[in-house]
Amino acid sequence: MGSFSTLRVVIAVTLAPALAVIGFASGWLLSPKQAGLMALFATPAIAFLAWSGLGGAWDRHGPPGGLDRRRWSRTSRAFHWLMALCILGTTTLFYWMSNLDFASDEAASRQTFREWLVVHKSLGLIVLFLVAFRGAWNLVVPRPPLPRTMSRRQRQVAHAVHFTIYGLMLLVPLFGWAASMTYGATTSFFGLFEMPALLSKDDELVAFFHPGHRYLAWTLLALVGLHIAAAIWHHRVARDATLWRMLPGP
Repeated sequence: MGSFSTLRVVIAVTLAPALAVIGFASGWLLSPKQAGLMALFATPAIAFLAWSGLGGAWDRHGPPGGLDRRRWSRTSRAFHWLMALCILGTTTLFYWMSNLDFASDEAASRQTFREWLVVHKSLGLIVLFLVAFRGAWNLVVPRPPLPRTMSRRQRQVAHAVHFTIYGLMLLVPLFGWAASMTYGATTSFFGLFEMPALLSKDDELVAFFHPGHRYLAWTLLALVGLHIAAAIWHHRVARDATLWRMLPGP
């Protein structure tokens, strides 16, 4: 690894923790625990974006010679990256909200929590809407084939992980919406409109949907992490077009 590559990796890995420290010093992050959680959840996304922007993912204008050059459509790529940002963003936001300083100023912290909860729910609704739109889009626009270099077992695993991720992207916001309804609260989309209340307040259902929403979200994050690791492995080790065909660009 050359000196520039080493510098690129160092910058990518340290950028999110550095931003968390700056946020804590400026007063936006109210506790060291919040700063640590922000660094934990933001590091993978910011590191990938920094590494990519510094030339890590765009060091070639296409896949290695001889590989299939068919890419995902621009619309599919837009769906993919917008959904990824919403998933990582709403998760990071919620864990920041959960660690507000309720002990020293409970009233102010609860008000801040309620205000940001609207954003958390709205980002989840974007994911829910985009899953429906993307599913319909995939039925109309052909998906590019998996690289020919992938084995049959790798293809089976890839299809299983993708199918599970799609299912969880549907279930996580639905469980969150259901938890909100059965808690007796409303679900607003950035204050523009409210989702209909299809379920009535029910403490027993809250005890099912609320933890279900959290556990399904953790499972989704784990699979997203696996998905990111696999994409980078294909790009840097297998040297195929798996990551290249989903990157922004022409």
